[in-house]
Order: sequence, then structure tokens, then C-alpha cells
Amino acid sequence: GTRRRREALHSPISLRSTYTNEGVDETMESFVQLANETAGDSKDAVANRKRWAGLLSEFISKHQGDTQQNQYSLKDKNLVIPAIVKEILDSTTQAKPDWEYIKLHLSTLKILTREMRGLDALLTTKTVEALMSVFKVAPESKKVLEATEQAYALTVNMFVVDRLKTNKLMEDAAVNVSFLIRNLIYHAKSKQLRAHYCLMRILFYLVLVKSVSSKLQPSDKSSCLYTMLSEQLLQSLSPSSVMEDGSEDKKMTRMLCTEILRTLFNLSYICPDIHLQDAVPSATFLMLKERFSEILAMGAAEDPFGDLAKEKDFEEEAAPILAIAQKAESNNEEKEFALVVDPELVSEVKSILEAERKKIEERKKGKTTQASSKTRKLTKEDEREWNEAMKRVEKGTSIKKEGKKREMPKQPRPLDDLKDIKLHIVKMFIVSGAERLLPIPGSPQVFEGLCQVLDVQAKINPTNPRTHLLPILTALLKLCKKSAAARWHMKRFIFGKDASKETSTYTSSSSSSKKKKNMEPPPYVNLKTLKNTEGEWDLRSILTKHVCSFSMDLKRCLSELLFILSGEDSAEYIRLCGFGSAAGLLAEKGLPGFENISQRAISLDDLAAEHAKKKRAAK
Repeated sequence: GTRRRREALHSPISLRSTYTNEGVDETMESFVQLANETAGDSKDAVANRKRWAGLLSEFISKHQGDTQQNQYSLKDKNLVIPAIVKEILDSTTQAKPDWEYIKLHLSTLKILTREMRGLDALLTTKTVEALMSVFKVAPESKKVLEATEQAYALTVNMFVVDRLKTNKLMEDAAVNVSFLIRNLIYHAKSKQLRAHYCLMRILFYLVLVKSVSSKLQPSDKSSCLYTMLSEQLLQSLSPSSVMEDGSEDKKMTRMLCTEILRTLFNLSYICPDIHLQDAVPSATFLMLKERFSEILAMGAAEDPFGDLAKEKDFEEEAAPILAIAQKAESNNEEKEFALVVDPELVSEVKSILEAERKKIEERKKGKTTQASSKTRKLTKEDEREWNEAMKRVEKGTSIKKEGKKREMPKQPRPLDDLKDIKLHIVKMFIVSGAERLLPIPGSPQVFEGLCQVLDVQAKINPTNPRTHLLPILTALLKLCKKSAAARWHMKRFIFGKDASKETSTYTSSSSSSKKKKNMEPPPYVNLKTLKNTEGEWDLRSILTKHVCSFSMDLKRCLSELLFILSGEDSAEYIRLCGFGSAAGLLAEKGLPGFENISQRAISLDDLAAEHAKKKRAAK
């Protein structure tokens, strides 16, 4: 134990896990002894296989649920891992492989990869050959499927430990992708969700290897990987699959959808000349386009700004006038061309308009119109209701009749996984274009869903949001350049009541001159705390603050988006963001009044030196 601790402490590898158990792991010591014995040509292979199986079963049962892996010496790992890989290769080449025995070896290697140090013996071409020998066999039986799942998980762990080195191994080994594509189709048809998910994670990394991705680009659209992934995404990604459900299958389906979207993104990124629209059949692309709109609209309010309610109120108020106009139009004969004025109709319209005007005035004063009721004599039924009400008051019960409460069915709410799926759909807009994947003009719910993604991503790390904000900003910038409806919706979402000049509530900080334009954001935009008056993160404050970010890509993308939302009007841009935040982009674009502003700027160092010189001369 002391030797292992000393070796771990003096190891050049910086990533080290802590000890969870004192002393020596007896199972690992037995592994080392068995590996040394079987290093040469062993005569008693059957006995060795039994010893391997016993030790592997004991090791797996001991460490399967242990999240913190013991730290083993590099020497032990360099002995044990190659021996296990050799056993896998020997077992898969047999006429009738023992898949339970192979599964034990793969599970042990998977557990050993939890500790990310000392895995150089695993990242070899022999390991890749062993994994490919497992992938060659179609996972049609249960035992083969379980061993294949372990092989998938081990391959993913190898990519996580060292992605670049594993990519190089895959490229040098000339991986036969046809086995993986065959398994992908089989898992999708058989609805083997866990195996399908693990294989998608492998493809997510493999498509970044150019030699592998080049094999995935056949000329036939119906058989290419783009089409297969798009069809599997349509099959898995539906509004019902992303709603709340405690079942493990639904959770795995959401994770699978995320991985398919990530793989499609990598595939489009590594092959920029091929667009998703051109790579898949037109019918599949249109269905995918509609599905993306459905998912983005989920969880978003149908009328976020109350526009539909205002239109409905206006239609109700205008309905009587329209009815009168239609009645008058139906009474007039089509052959008559002379203008006939009906005094009764005119007086009726005037009375309606006068009543509507009074209603509007009463609303402004905060009064409610009360319906005029004629006085009438009390009937016997009124007296009976009155007596019953008085009895209820004396007993202390409610006057209203207590009916049975109607239980409303609980509406399922979207899960947090929905945000991840929406974010990866947004990332697809970057490589494929939002104008291709979204119907333009889109619905307000779709725009609201995109704005919600922006709000969530901005508030993950408000002080340094570059990593989280850049994908959604890039996609929204592409969308807003094409869609006027998207621009207006986003402007209202970010700037609220100040989006429209007519409804803006803040004025210039200078009270002496009312004609001066607003040169700074309103007082409720706090660029220091980035929070609103209620103490919550404020989206507008975060975006306005990072217009002056030191991260040039974030600054440029954010400035361009806000400038487009301002209608590419410099005065409106200054009104919404403030002169200090807006000056950089306006000077870069060379707009009128901002030409050569950097040459005309005053150097603070020169100004300070001149001030000090004058001070010395005065003394």
C-alpha cells in the first residue's frame, strides 16, 4: 500500500483520484498474479478461464456501485489491462464465443476507466481490435446485446479519457463503420434504447474523424447517415416524449434525441459543403422542420404580450358596428348607385359610438359600468331565497350553494430535458441556417421558445456568459436578419415596455433640457449587479453589460443582434443600450457622426502628462 501511494504521489500525471480504502485490493493483486501466469503460452486454458471468470465476477460485484474508484498502481494496470484485452480477442475469435465471459471482461475494463490515470495500456490498437471484434457480431440475442452495450460504454469512456488519442487510434485502425451503421439500424427497429443511446454517443465522436466521416457520405440520399439520423429523430422526438413521465424509457428517449441532434451537428460541422436540406429527402426535411417548430413552441405562452387578447376585445367592441354596416349593405340593392343617407341608421351609429366613448372614459377613470336594472316588486320566490340566505347567515355557513368542485385534469409540464433539446435544435440553426429549419414568418410561440432559451442561457453564468450565450446568439442573429416578426418579438422580450418609443417610460437624466435624447439606459437597468429591483437576474442588464465585453466574439455577435433589433437605427440603438455601449459598433460601422472616431479620440495618458506639466510650470 505504501509503495502504491508513493508511486501515485510522484506520478507525472496531474489527474489523481483519492484513496477510498486503506491497504491493498486483494482482487487486483490476484489479477496481477493471474496476468503474470497467463502471459506466456498456457497449457491449461480452461482452468485459467474459470479463474478469470471468478475474479472478474468478484471485482464487478465489489466495485459496480462504487462511484469512487480505488487508485491502483500504474504497474498493476499495465499488466492487467493488456491481459484482459487479450482474453477478449481470444474469446471472440472462437467458433462459439462465450458472451457472458466476454461481458465480464468488458465490464471490468469499463470500471477501471473510472480512474482516468494510468490508462495508456488501454488506449492501444489492440483494444480497438477487440472492440471491433465485438461489434462485428449482430446483437440479435440477449447475451450478445449485453456484451455489446458494455463495449459501447467502454468505447465512450475511452473518448472521454483522451479524445484526440482515441480518434487517432480509430483512424489508424481503419474502423469499419458498416458494422456500427448496421447495429444502429437494428437498435432503432428493435427499440433497444440503452444500446441505441450508447452507440449514438460513439458516432458523436467518430464523425469528427475525417477518414471515418468520409465513409458516411454515400451518394444515395435514402441510405446516408443524415437520412437515418433524421428519420430516427422524427421517430423519437415528439411532444409526448419530452413531457413529464417518470418512466425510464421516456428519460432514455429524451437523452437519445439529444445525442442524435449533437451527432447531426458534428456531421454538418465536419462537412460544411453538405447541408441537411440537400442531404435528406424533401419530405423528411419538411417533417423535421415542423417537428422542430413544435418542440420550440412547447412550454411557451400562446399570447406572451397580450396581443391576441387586445385583438379579441377590439373585435367584440366593433361587432355591433359591423353588424349594422352589413345590415345596411344587404338592404341596398346592387343596381342603385345613388348615395342614400338613412337618418335612423346615422342616429343608431352615433348612439353606439357615444356609448363606447363613455365606456372608454369610465375605464380610464377606473370606474366599472353597472348595468341599469328596473325596479320591480319582490315575488314569493325572492322572499324564499332571502329567508334561506338569512338562515345560512345565522348558522355561519356560506350563502352560496356549495356544489361539487370539479377536478381539472393536471396538464403535464415540460421537463428540464426540454431545455437541452431546444438548445441543440438552436445549434442546428448555426450549421444549417435558421431560415432553412424554421418557417418564416414563424408563430409567436416558436419565437417565445427561442427567447426562453436565450433567457436561460444568459442566466447560467451572468458575469461570464460567453460559452453559454454564443450558440443561441449566433442562431438568433441569422433568424432576425430574415424575419421581421422575430425581430419585433425579440425586441419586446428583451426591452419590455421600452421596446416601443411611444410606450417608453424613461427620459433623459438631464432635467434642464427636455429635448435631449436619451444617452444612457434607464435607471432600472443595473449594469453593476445585473439584477432587477426584485433581486433577480435581469436579461436586459446582462446583454447590455456584455456589449462592452473583452471577449470579442461575444461582443461582436451581441452588438450586431441588438443593432438589428433596433432596426439598424443608430438613434434607437443608443436609446436602448446607452451611448457608451453603442459607440463601439457605430464607430466600427463608420455611421454618420462616428467616422474616424478612434483618430479623434483623446489619449488619457497624454492628457494626464499635459496636466502634470502645467502643474509643475505653475510651481
